[in-house]
Amino acid sequence: MTHTIIYKTDYGHLLQVYVEEYNELTGVKSPADLSPYSSRIIIIKKPNDTIVTLPATASGISYLVTILPSGTLSHTGHYICDALLENDLQRFHTTEFGFDITVSVEQ
Repeated sequence: MTHTIIYKTDYGHLLQVYVEEYNELTGVKSPADLSPYSSRIIIIKKPNDTIVTLPATASGISYLVTILPSGTLSHTGHYICDALLENDLQRFHTTEFGFDITVSVEQ
């Protein structure tokens, strides 16, 4: 995620997550193929410990995309996220990532 100033009253932001596969034997990272997964969800834990799950779509190679609805960024502080990828035979969580929400100057 690039550094962007995001305020808690904002909504409609496009959240784009890049997913890589890591081979523990070789130590090599490569773009993840997201096409085999029938379920793609981005999970967001708010600073008040509320959990929000947002459906995501695969966009290009290795990108998950979702739009943040109104109220998602309702608390100031650090948000922790990860993605859940599932199909009939597999279920994977990604590494956690996060971002900070600040209070708008107008508030």
